[in-house]
Amino acid sequence: MTATVVFSRVAGVFAMVLLGFIASRVGWLPGESGKYLSKIVVNIAAPCAVLHSMSTQKMQSGALFLVLEIIAVAFAMYFLSCLCALPVCALLRVPKEDRGVYRSFVIFSNNGFMGFPIVLSVFGATGLFYIILANMAVILLQYTLCIAMIKKDAAVRSQLPQKESLKNRLKAVFDVPLDAALLSLAIFLLRIPVHEGLQGIFSSVGAMMAPLSMIIIGIQLAQSNVRDALLNPRLIAVAAVRLVLMPFLVFFALKLVNLDALVRCVIVLSFAMPCAALPVVFAQEYGANAKLAAEGAFLSTMFSMGSLPIACILLTLYVL
Repeated sequence: MTATVVFSRVAGVFAMVLLGFIASRVGWLPGESGKYLSKIVVNIAAPCAVLHSMSTQKMQSGALFLVLEIIAVAFAMYFLSCLCALPVCALLRVPKEDRGVYRSFVIFSNNGFMGFPIVLSVFGATGLFYIILANMAVILLQYTLCIAMIKKDAAVRSQLPQKESLKNRLKAVFDVPLDAALLSLAIFLLRIPVHEGLQGIFSSVGAMMAPLSMIIIGIQLAQSNVRDALLNPRLIAVAAVRLVLMPFLVFFALKLVNLDALVRCVIVLSFAMPCAALPVVFAQEYGANAKLAAEGAFLSTMFSMGSLPIACILLTLYVL
């Protein structure tokens, strides 16, 4: 795949962001429409894309080992990002009540809304299959570690709500995206046949994921306060860590592991994504600094429009 093809595909994805931005600015898609479109993406389109990707993959010799290897490597790389988050917050002298939000910026990337559609556009269905496996680590850590960090911020701000029951915590973890991923993994590993008609439905509905995800991000950008984010030097620094330092660290760490080239590309690219959007929801729900979380997600998303095409081209030229 040439650099021109990669750039054109990534540029096409970001053109969808521009459509969402313009539609929101002119009033066709008001700010509150983003939350409804998000529900369609998270609970309908993304699960269908996951099911289609997994159900069309062929179980070959050594596939089970590959699946376990990708999941294990993803957990190891997120452990590395957790270690990096501690000195970053110390160097930036982040206030105690905002450390959880800043650590979430460093640790978690926006795979669901940006990683899936961009990897699908650049590396196809096989690449989507790999990032789905890697994203299992993200889902589990976001609903456990990320919530714990955000709640700690809220406790410092003296706004911590009552403790949740174990039942509610498990219900939060096993939501539709993870359920779909686990079902898809079972279909793949057990070689469960899926009817062609059903595969066609999964394919058609799952195809909505990329354009809707990018349009949602465009809506978010249109509603964000650019000035406040750009005047925060900590946010600029942590965006650089998220978009530049983390993918470089993961790239060199994966050189120590004998991985398939495409798997390596997908994992590195997943760490080159901007800050995750889910911590914004958690900060709002548990009483942490939701404004800061939203500004960080916005700023890193804006900067990623320049960094992601470069990352895709470099990975395609020097890894594949």
